[in-house]
Amino acid sequence: MFLDYDGTLVGFKNDPKAAIPDEALHTLLSNLEKDKRNTITIISGRDHDTLENWLGKHKVNLICEHGVWLKNLKEDWQMIDTINSDWKPVIRPIIETYVDRTPGSFIEEKNYSLVWHYRKSEPDQGDLRANELKDELRNMIANRNLEIMEGMTVFWLSAMTGQMNICFVNCPKVLLP
Repeated sequence: MFLDYDGTLVGFKNDPKAAIPDEALHTLLSNLEKDKRNTITIISGRDHDTLENWLGKHKVNLICEHGVWLKNLKEDWQMIDTINSDWKPVIRPIIETYVDRTPGSFIEEKNYSLVWHYRKSEPDQGDLRANELKDELRNMIANRNLEIMEGMTVFWLSAMTGQMNICFVNCPKVLLP
């Protein structure tokens, strides 16, 4: 079974670092683990160190950073594909100008992506700035093998075009016993 972390197992928080698993989630996962028929895989956009710190004691597979990293139960982390982040120093200053123009917004940097959160900003202004920023970035990323992915009051740029598709094609072969 594939379970999404943010927004499903744990509700969205204004501060992403505050979305730590509570005792109820740990109990739920422990109960699911007891049934030997269950193969549990948790999917997240979070970095692999954070997710392992939060959920590493459970008997679960982990897929992190939207398909970049995979950790099978009792194995080391592996990258699904070779990815670089050379593009971030060029793109980050553009996003920072939108942080300056949108009170309540902030950047979260991951190993292979930049995430712009605007859930704490005034809703209409956040939506307007998000559309402006996406328009500006689309032109810049066209030849850089990057993509923009959207969530609820958040979007991220990533150097992993098609990574989740690659992950879902390959992961069942890797994750199932």
